[in-house]
Amino acid sequence: LKLGAGIRIGMTNMFDRLFTTTPIDRPSPTVFDTLSVPFHSMYSVNLTLNADLALTKWMDIGLAVDIVGVSFGESADARYLATGYSQSGSKQTIKPEILNLLAFSHYNKGSLNNSFYLRFWPGMNLFVKTAFTLYHSAEAVQQTLQFGNRYTGYTYMGSISVGWTPFRSQMIKSAKKHP
Repeated sequence: LKLGAGIRIGMTNMFDRLFTTTPIDRPSPTVFDTLSVPFHSMYSVNLTLNADLALTKWMDIGLAVDIVGVSFGESADARYLATGYSQSGSKQTIKPEILNLLAFSHYNKGSLNNSFYLRFWPGMNLFVKTAFTLYHSAEAVQQTLQFGNRYTGYTYMGSISVGWTPFRSQMIKSAKKHP
């Protein structure tokens, strides 16, 4: 088992996204408001904790979890959708929450990217990785609406990537010398 930490720099472009009332602000799990966002860009820098477990010499599984960081981006227009509220249909302005914080469950803040992956090493330094990612993003509305001013969106993604790690061969040689 290998544990580590790093910095994850992210850029996200969102098209036709729906953000719902942050769960802790809802009066009940079935009652919530929605913001419809045609386009929005967000940038983030987060501290990430990583864990890798070698299954074989050429395959490992891992987890990467964003812990804390910052987000930034321009304001964007959104349309407010609510049932039985006078401001339903109104134009709102949203902006990314500045603080990113993994607080577990519905208390998460900001932009967080968490992934589980399977990595195959066809060569000493070359890898192919397939991942399942949960991307949590929270936006703040400039004015408080029916259930607060924080709105959350979740995106589930799969990915396949190819990469090259320049120092893996030296790390393996060093580990063999010092068991």
